[in-house]
Amino acid sequence: MKYLKNWNVITESQEDGVIVFLHGLESSSNGSKAEFLTNNFSDTYIPQLNYKEESSDDIFNSILSNLEMSKVKLIIGSSLGGYLAYCLCKKLNVPGLLFNPALYGNSLGIQFDDSGTYTPNLTVVLGKNDMVVKPNIVVEYLMNNYVSSQFNIFYEEIEHRVPAEIFEKWTLKLINPGIRTFEEFKASEVGAKKGVWTKFNIPRDQQEKDEYEEDIFNMIDTAYKEIGGYAKIKNPDDVFADETWDVWKGVDIDQDDEFDCIVWGETTPFGIKSCGVGHDGSDEAKKGYLKLKADDFSDRSKNYYGEVSDKLAAILINKYKVPVIEDENKIRQILGDGKVQEFSGVHPDVKTGKLTERDAPGKGWYKRIIGGHPHWKIMVGNPK
Repeated sequence: MKYLKNWNVITESQEDGVIVFLHGLESSSNGSKAEFLTNNFSDTYIPQLNYKEESSDDIFNSILSNLEMSKVKLIIGSSLGGYLAYCLCKKLNVPGLLFNPALYGNSLGIQFDDSGTYTPNLTVVLGKNDMVVKPNIVVEYLMNNYVSSQFNIFYEEIEHRVPAEIFEKWTLKLINPGIRTFEEFKASEVGAKKGVWTKFNIPRDQQEKDEYEEDIFNMIDTAYKEIGGYAKIKNPDDVFADETWDVWKGVDIDQDDEFDCIVWGETTPFGIKSCGVGHDGSDEAKKGYLKLKADDFSDRSKNYYGEVSDKLAAILINKYKVPVIEDENKIRQILGDGKVQEFSGVHPDVKTGKLTERDAPGKGWYKRIIGGHPHWKIMVGNPK
């Protein structure tokens, strides 16, 4: 029994069968992906492929003869190796995991034996930004040459090269379907519709909770990295540490079935206080959470409010016209005794001329100490 770095334990029953990996043109059988497989699975077959020196027939027939009498669990291939894997899957009736497969031609003019008649399940992972193997041409090829019900297309925000973490994630999804990560926390599992913000609960199971924490942390870190990170969340263990954070929402925007943006908040006597956001870095996710915040802050019936600063404050107030709380006593009442170190009204940098009113709009600015550092904030929304 072996342990996977950052993943779960793989049992012997889950390892049953050979895991095959076929590398691409400019890669080798000794890279990080091969190391990941050999370190974590007891039965692997990872040949060194000399595409430029050997004939395509010799390469194909050699691998086929080595696998014909074996129990093969999965054939993984990348780029030109993805094309080779595709042809072998059809010959051996074995599921395939194809990363940016060069199915429609390649620079060397290599052609493998495509005469196999089986149609096993294929999982095809395509880079949205791949300029070597065009995703739309791969999809068109499969639609014209394969049974549509037998392949699934997924997209990643990558170019042609497949990062190790993407390779590991998809490999484990197919080899160990029991493993769950936050990225496998599908919107459909909580009854969410595409593009609709939906509440979800913190997992009670500790194992699931740990898995969610790491991926949610990555989304939060992406959202706040430009300003040095979120003050109260410095590592994955901090994500669910504050038990007052009891309102979590997610939205799925793009082609897959995974949440691309999350927001969270706290139920208080004054309504729901917005506490933070996490997203995958895409423009769609950023626009999605801004629109959600603006709608919630502007809806008087929700009693939704929050503290904002810097660019977010300027965007919400200037562009979305969200209401601003300018009453000092109201702010101190909501935040509690001692939380407001100084009330300025107009932002202090606007008073000195360092900023304009458009940079820091509103007349409810106050100073707070958060994470040991002073921050100028302004409260927006409709608290009770």
